[in-house]
Amino acid sequence: MQKIKLGVIIAHRDVFSEELAIAGRTEIIQALQRCQVEYVLLEKNEVGPGIVSNLQQAKACADLFRTHRDELDGILVSLPNFGDERSVAEAIKMSGLNVPVFIQAFSDKPDQFDLAHRRDSFCGKISISNVLKQYKIPFTIGQMFTTLPEEDEFTRDLEQFLKICRVVKGLRHVRIGLIGARVAPFKTVRFSEKILEANSISVETLDLSELEQIITHIDKKAVTNWAQKLDAYVPNRDPLPQHTLENLAKIGAALELWMRENMLHAFAFQCWPALQKMFGIFPCTLMSYLSQHLIPGACETDAVGALSMLALQFASGGPAGIFDWNNNWMPDPNQLVLFHCSNSPAGLLEDPKVTYNAMAVKGEGLDNSFATIYGRLVKSDITFCRIHTNDEVGKIESIVGQGKIVSNPPGSFGAIGVLEVPELQALLRYICYHGYEHHVSITQGNQANALHEAFDKYLKWDVYLH
Repeated sequence: MQKIKLGVIIAHRDVFSEELAIAGRTEIIQALQRCQVEYVLLEKNEVGPGIVSNLQQAKACADLFRTHRDELDGILVSLPNFGDERSVAEAIKMSGLNVPVFIQAFSDKPDQFDLAHRRDSFCGKISISNVLKQYKIPFTIGQMFTTLPEEDEFTRDLEQFLKICRVVKGLRHVRIGLIGARVAPFKTVRFSEKILEANSISVETLDLSELEQIITHIDKKAVTNWAQKLDAYVPNRDPLPQHTLENLAKIGAALELWMRENMLHAFAFQCWPALQKMFGIFPCTLMSYLSQHLIPGACETDAVGALSMLALQFASGGPAGIFDWNNNWMPDPNQLVLFHCSNSPAGLLEDPKVTYNAMAVKGEGLDNSFATIYGRLVKSDITFCRIHTNDEVGKIESIVGQGKIVSNPPGSFGAIGVLEVPELQALLRYICYHGYEHHVSITQGNQANALHEAFDKYLKWDVYLH
């Protein structure tokens, strides 16, 4: 999981108790250390006791943040009392940072409303939000409007903010590999490289003939290493044809080399039918291995599907898979079947097994139809995400939402599970009327709100939160 470092502003208003601000600074430090979050914070010096209440202190804070600008992924503004909205906004503005901002306000206690103990942070949070809005600085306010650093509510809000920071940091400079040409009938996975590039997302392409050339010059030790890794990945498997593991290992070694040289974070593969004809394999087990190890790989040259997987991975810290919105599940209108043949990360599946692609046997024969991953999706809460480019308006658009894997259909091959989503029929209408793809990416846990805030507020993408 990506480590996040925060710039911290302890805001203070002079008419309130400075002792509260200084004590609050200590409490925030203790909370960040408890949560193992790295931070940069104004120290006690000639301009004050490490808090921000005027322009001189704001400038000192901004200078400090600029010194660490390549390290900082977010800003935490903490209000032990009302805070000075002007100095907070100026500190962020002068720092030049373009990162997520979290405003945390200390809670007042019912028996401490005298001048020495009252905070009025509740009101100060509204005032600072107003001024940041004027400065066009986007910010996050958290689930609870006021908290104390030792409370679980503060920890939950902080963890949510860290997810937002990871997504924003991760997606601002992404490089995606695209291997092979789109299969002609699959127009659904077309996308705009120019729109992605305008959002600092680059796509690097590799023709399958170029992949062959890399393989011919690949180091034999690298191939052996990949064969060992793939052999140990999912022990439960059908007997593989002799060429399968060797060719998967060659492709794995070549892909690793190409991705490293091009500094790629995710990839999409023309997984069929060319690889069956060229190498006699399905690359699904290799793609599953890479996705499980946080290098997301999407099938069918779905580069934006790989981007969706990467976004989910940044939020959850765990692997993401790509599936089809595939079947209805009678009689419940809020349930559907997720399915792929599949390249799902093994960690998303119960009892994963390496075997052949049953759909492909009639085309290229059994020996050329290995090796895919079968299994039933683990029953759990999941978050789904689909990003795409809209050429008509020149924007990135997205859908995010949450659901639950509730059961597993019997008698099917591939990776499969029944997903329950509230108001599913409305979601399906939205998907169709807005031209979304039949692929959807998923990860475990509840990540939708963090993705929504990261996409909408900080990346300026259009997003539908279901």
